[in-house]
Amino acid sequence: MYFGLVIEGRSQGKELFKIYEAEFHRLLNICEKKVQYLRDIKVWQNFESICVKEDKRREEFGYEPLSYKYLLSNQRQMQAQMLYKLDAIIRATTINMQQTGKKLNAVTRYDYRSILVPLLKSFMRVQLEDLANKDAEKKYEAVEEALLSELDDLDKKKKTDKGGGNARQGQGNSKEKNKKKDKIKSMK
Repeated sequence: MYFGLVIEGRSQGKELFKIYEAEFHRLLNICEKKVQYLRDIKVWQNFESICVKEDKRREEFGYEPLSYKYLLSNQRQMQAQMLYKLDAIIRATTINMQQTGKKLNAVTRYDYRSILVPLLKSFMRVQLEDLANKDAEKKYEAVEEALLSELDDLDKKKKTDKGGGNARQGQGNSKEKNKKKDKIKSMK
């Protein structure tokens, strides 16, 4: 019976986690939209300041200001309404995420294995990767040292061969000469 509850709790926990994740992505999208609207508001504020400067300049020359004020106020109202809607959606999504988080906590409160086992696996994986990397570094250093010592030995042999290598060749020639002499003697 306990095992069945654990499995049911795990599946319920997974479903709640998916819901929580979907709500998080929804919140992220809404926040991105809000940032875009705030940028638009900044653009309109810059536009309005340019228009005000232009009005002041025209008043100096005796021109009457154009009726852009209605357009700007209408745009400002629409942006404010959209920001209020986005803020309401953000608040509702945040509340839903908090409620889902509470449900998720209730489901996983007594199921330590479903929490600790993945954490332990993750920890062990990191530790094993670290040990494997250290072992690979040691092997690499050992191979590097072996190659360097081999190269040093080859260099030493080349240096010694230059000075005394001819003596051996001479001995080889004298042996060949002796063999030729023996052949000649045996033919006679």
